[in-house]
Amino acid sequence: MNPVGFLRRSIKAHHFSRAAMVAGGIAAALVLFVLGAVIRLLIGPVSLGPFAGSLSAAIDRAVPGITVKYDQAAVEWERDEGRITLAILGTRVLDHEGRIIAQAPKADIDVAASPLMQGRVEVKRISLVGVQLTLVRAADSSLHLGVGKDRQDEDILKRLSDTLKNSDGPSTLESFAIKRARLAFYDETSKLFVVAPRADFRLAKDKRSQGLAAVVDAGVEISGFPAHLHGEVNLPANNGPVTGKVALQGLSVHALAMNSPAFAAVKDTALTVDLEAKFIKQGAALTSLDFSLAGKGSLLVPQLANGRVKVSKLDAKGHYDGKSNRVVLDRALLVADKIKAELKGRLGLRYDTSGALSVLDGELKMNRLGIAWPGVFASPVQFEQVDVKASWLRPEKKFVLEKLAVGGAPFALSASGHVQFAQDQSPAVEIKGSIAAMSVHDLVRYWPVVAAPGGRDWAASNMTKGRIGPLVFELHFAPGMLDQPALPADAVLVRAQVSDAEATYIQGLTPLTNLSGTLIITGTSFTADIAAGRIGNLVAGHSKFVIPDFNVSEEVGVVDAHLQGPMADVLALSDMGKLRYPTRFGINIASAKGDAALDLNFRIPLLKSVSTDQISIGIKANVNGFGLALGPRLTITDGAVLFQIDNNKLRATGSAGIGGSASKLTLDWTEEFQEKPVTTKINIKGAVDDIARAALGLNTKDYLKGQMGVSGSLTGHRGALTQASLALDLTPTLVSLDLIAVNKPAGFPMNARLAMTFGPGSIPDTQVVRVTGPATTIAATLRFDTSGKLVNLQAPTVHIAQNDFALQVARGVYGIDVQLRGHSLDGSRIGAQSGGSDEAKFEEPFHVNAKLDRIVLREGVSLANTALDVSGVADRPATMNLSSSLSGKSPLTMTIGPTDSGRRLVMSTGDMGLLLKGVFGFTSMQGGKLDVNANFNGRVDQPGPADAADFQGKAVLKDFRVLNQPFLARLFSAGSLMGLANLMQGQGIAVDSLEVPFSSKNGVISVRDVRASGPAIGATAEGYVDRPKSVIAIKGSLVPLFGINSVLGNIPILGTLVTSKEGEGIIGMTYSVSGNSGEPSVSVNPLSALAPGILRRIFEGRIPNASQAPSNAVPPPPSPKPNKQ
Repeated sequence: MNPVGFLRRSIKAHHFSRAAMVAGGIAAALVLFVLGAVIRLLIGPVSLGPFAGSLSAAIDRAVPGITVKYDQAAVEWERDEGRITLAILGTRVLDHEGRIIAQAPKADIDVAASPLMQGRVEVKRISLVGVQLTLVRAADSSLHLGVGKDRQDEDILKRLSDTLKNSDGPSTLESFAIKRARLAFYDETSKLFVVAPRADFRLAKDKRSQGLAAVVDAGVEISGFPAHLHGEVNLPANNGPVTGKVALQGLSVHALAMNSPAFAAVKDTALTVDLEAKFIKQGAALTSLDFSLAGKGSLLVPQLANGRVKVSKLDAKGHYDGKSNRVVLDRALLVADKIKAELKGRLGLRYDTSGALSVLDGELKMNRLGIAWPGVFASPVQFEQVDVKASWLRPEKKFVLEKLAVGGAPFALSASGHVQFAQDQSPAVEIKGSIAAMSVHDLVRYWPVVAAPGGRDWAASNMTKGRIGPLVFELHFAPGMLDQPALPADAVLVRAQVSDAEATYIQGLTPLTNLSGTLIITGTSFTADIAAGRIGNLVAGHSKFVIPDFNVSEEVGVVDAHLQGPMADVLALSDMGKLRYPTRFGINIASAKGDAALDLNFRIPLLKSVSTDQISIGIKANVNGFGLALGPRLTITDGAVLFQIDNNKLRATGSAGIGGSASKLTLDWTEEFQEKPVTTKINIKGAVDDIARAALGLNTKDYLKGQMGVSGSLTGHRGALTQASLALDLTPTLVSLDLIAVNKPAGFPMNARLAMTFGPGSIPDTQVVRVTGPATTIAATLRFDTSGKLVNLQAPTVHIAQNDFALQVARGVYGIDVQLRGHSLDGSRIGAQSGGSDEAKFEEPFHVNAKLDRIVLREGVSLANTALDVSGVADRPATMNLSSSLSGKSPLTMTIGPTDSGRRLVMSTGDMGLLLKGVFGFTSMQGGKLDVNANFNGRVDQPGPADAADFQGKAVLKDFRVLNQPFLARLFSAGSLMGLANLMQGQGIAVDSLEVPFSSKNGVISVRDVRASGPAIGATAEGYVDRPKSVIAIKGSLVPLFGINSVLGNIPILGTLVTSKEGEGIIGMTYSVSGNSGEPSVSVNPLSALAPGILRRIFEGRIPNASQAPSNAVPPPPSPKPNKQ
């Protein structure tokens, strides 16, 4: 049968028309229904009351064990997703005991379409919308809903995952989700509480792996600090490996510490980090983990000054291998304001048979570790490489440091050891290591400022040069030892070599240079053993600085040192800083001589601030060849002295010469430093000779010669003398006082005692002298002014040999006043030749008043009832009155008085021969009346014209006889005048008159027209006597039989021609006397007797003139100084 034909025959046109009408009606009804439904959905949810029972049963089947109740089921338009959803409103989730564990305004339900068309409801997906949940992670890692008594016992996550995995069971659920939820998470183990104001979670079946896939995305808050969490986890079927990845962005690390005590260690870490991780987990075991971290912010190390570290970049990547149980830090970079480092390392985990972690072992390598942390290091430091290899043995509670190596220059360190932790006490520590040698500068730079800051500050302040090391160290701490207040000596050992170092040991003193030695530190002590060094020119031998015990309160550091070198450098050293010993005692350091060997012992309190007075000082110095200037003239020479100095006193013992003298004085000098009236005590004993006395400023060379014994003591304050008591043994001394004719030979006993007081600057103030010996008693008191000049002398008793008088000397504003009173004065040495003194001349005004019963002269001659009053300036008398008598027979007078042009001297005596005999011991003259008149040019205080003579005058001697005169005998013998020579040896040669005109300039006495006349002979003379140079030059004529020979000289004109000049005769001989005045050369020309009168001048030659005298010679001009280029 043909179907088409059949249809054409069966179906007519009106049939189509009716069918179209029916279809159109149905379509219109559907459109109206759909349009009405849409409008209703736009207005609000549409309740599915009749459908509620079927839906509730389907939900129970989908999540068995969990009861989901709701107020109503409805269909609504989901604006956020732009679709129509099936929702249950007023949703409540209850546990098996009927307790509400979660509730949401609604839940979106997805049902399977095919069963629904068959009238069955199968729930495929459930999404809780706007739910508020509290998730609790239990100690066994299970996840529960609710807290406290409302907490569900079952693991809700496990229940859901099991439901989704069980495809063969009654559940039809394919996914479970939470949308726009507010979640709270609490971890029971760490007490961490996290809030997620908006969180999305979805757990669904994964068709590819036949497992489950979980996704979480939430904005979280930890103690108010926001972060974002995104995680994805794949849970395969059949217990396959779980894989996943987690990303946490913006985590504030210190918020964890604010939230939970478990994170208290990071409370000062204000870092914000981003974490990413990918993991694989097999069962409960983590098999693989790749992680990365990036962050910035700051962290605080409160134990350190300036401990805030600003981290600009933190970047780390690593992985964990579960098979090898090893965490590997592939790379890490830390960039901060105080520290920069590149790191990598590993951490191995080892488990025991029970699966518990037993060992952690790891390695860490840091490259180019730079630290610029003022609270840790004083200046930026760089470590090229740091390698650490260590392990933690958990059952034994033992940390093992297998290797700590810091490489590079200049700092290199290596160490190893272990730390054994103990119960309720400090751990045991065994560490050994070494640090390579480095400069002192680098040591200070790499020395942390918080580690032994006192030692570091001392090294920084006092060590400017040198190398330290290699340094080795050992730490041996028994359990509990660090809990004790002090360590035993063997707990710590540090040993370091020091070479070519320079250090300041006391501020202000010359530093110690070229220092080499060893530093040793133990648990109780510090020792610096110095093998060699220098302090300026002083050489340091074996020396030590020791701190015996750190644990003793108010401990002191002990310095024992040995130095050798020049004494000048020793004194210079002791004058530095606050010591100032030479300055205290006025010692001239530059004058010091000798070589010293010093042993020093200093005890220095280990206090933050130490004064010099708190340092215990002990110094012993042996000095050979010691020399020192104690004033402008006084010097100690060639001494051998031991100096001992401590905080209380200085003591010097030994022997020394004075001023280069071979004589030695033994010395015992003590200088006490305490404040008391007497601090200086000096005991001396020995001998002083001429050189020593001159060095002491005692101008005694004219009256003391040879050794003189000295013993006694001197006292004072701070090196300045105040008193002295001395005993002088003058027995070996030659004492010669010409003024009073004392000439004590060496060996004749004589002693003296001196009691002295001193004023400021050790200048004598008073001096009491007593001299004793056979027939000798002298008592005197001397007083001095502040400059050391004698201002008063009281000698009430001067009894020695033929001297018996009293003497007073006073110095005032008008000069020196001398008063001499007594029975007898020995003047037998008044005319003795004396070499004089080279000392500065006396230039003061003076006045002398003397009254003596007797002045004993030579050859039994004496002056009786002598009265003398003379005044003047220096060696220039202004006035004089002298009256005396020679042996009580012949008067002697002398006066000096002022004139208009100067002063005039008048002297007379009736027996010149007796005066010469007594004063000079000249016995070749008898009788003679002397008259002298002389004039001094100018006043004593105003010298006369420079070209004028100092004085001039004329001496006239009459009626004397010359006997036995050796000089004249030589003269007469030279002239073959033997008769006159014989006459002189007999009754003598009578001289009627001798006239001597004279003048003086600069000590040169010039004589002109000297004439002597007598019955037997006459003579003339001209020339000079140079007293300062002891030179004589005189020429003249001898005229025999002067009375007859000179008769023709009285005839005018003829007399002049035949006698030449007044005082000569027709016949005469020229003579000359020259050379040393003590032993002159005498010559007579006999041929001159053949030349009468004026012709005799031919034989005289040139007459000597005072201008030719050596004292009047014009000094040569100074040699020109060479030009300095």
